[in-house]
Amino acid sequence: MFELILDTSVVEASQEIVIYCEGSELEYLLVEFLNAIISKSDIEEIAFVSVDIVRMEVVDGKWVIEAIARGLPRSLVVDGFFTEVKAATYCGVAVREIVSGAWEAQCIVDL
Repeated sequence: MFELILDTSVVEASQEIVIYCEGSELEYLLVEFLNAIISKSDIEEIAFVSVDIVRMEVVDGKWVIEAIARGLPRSLVVDGFFTEVKAATYCGVAVREIVSGAWEAQCIVDL
């Protein structure tokens, strides 16, 4: 998703933010997680360039994800932005384990 917004290969992250979300199903968790990243980007005025999943597990019957999103202040993005991602949607949402420990996730985002 970050590559839709800016060229992540030419910027270096200088800030980290913890993202935590819950969802009753993996598909809901994916959309909530992506929308949390989008919201944090807007609120904190950070251009995120990477995210690392710290944990993803079932707790009390709900899926939980905790991640660290890395980025830099939007004011430091000198080459500009390609576009703005407004929201993740449930259209085409799918999450599946492709091999033990490796997951594939997809959804359509609104630009």
